[in-house]
Amino acid sequence: MPPGLTKEAQEERKRFEEAYRAYLEEANKVALSVLVWGQNPMGKTRLANKRIQIRDELIELGHNAMFSEDIDLSVEGLSEKSKEFAQARAADLIVILLEDSPGALAETHDFCNHPEIGPKVYAMIPDKYEAGYSGRGAIKDLDEAYGGVYWYEEGEIQSCNVRTRAIARAEALRHIVHRHGGRK
Repeated sequence: MPPGLTKEAQEERKRFEEAYRAYLEEANKVALSVLVWGQNPMGKTRLANKRIQIRDELIELGHNAMFSEDIDLSVEGLSEKSKEFAQARAADLIVILLEDSPGALAETHDFCNHPEIGPKVYAMIPDKYEAGYSGRGAIKDLDEAYGGVYWYEEGEIQSCNVRTRAIARAEALRHIVHRHGGRK
């Protein structure tokens, strides 16, 4: 307690601190639905492993993190694009690891410029892709319109900076959702 507080001010300080802690605890109970797209998680690559790490840490933090491969709603006759479009609309956040993943690149091109889905996308891309067609096209639009791109340098997968940035994005969104009273 700061010196000089009256008894009443000390009691108010305790009330404030309890309310503050309760507010933070309440915020940490907000669970987001997060899609984590990228290389096939059954692969034995560093990027498939990083995708698993991101999903698992988000789950540990209390989110509903998942891969599209894990969602089986037994919908007959629909294309994968239609199914993933519906998943993207239902999700709060979509983390996409693009490196060496043609499927994730296609998903990004398919959905990142949709006005409802684009703001939910967080595409994590090696900076060596920046000068290519995607980097100058759909990814450029995603970055400029929504700030949804993280260009990473060589070594950031191994150093876990990519995982750290993905988690930070989800946690920031969790607090935004909480501050605004939950979902729509």
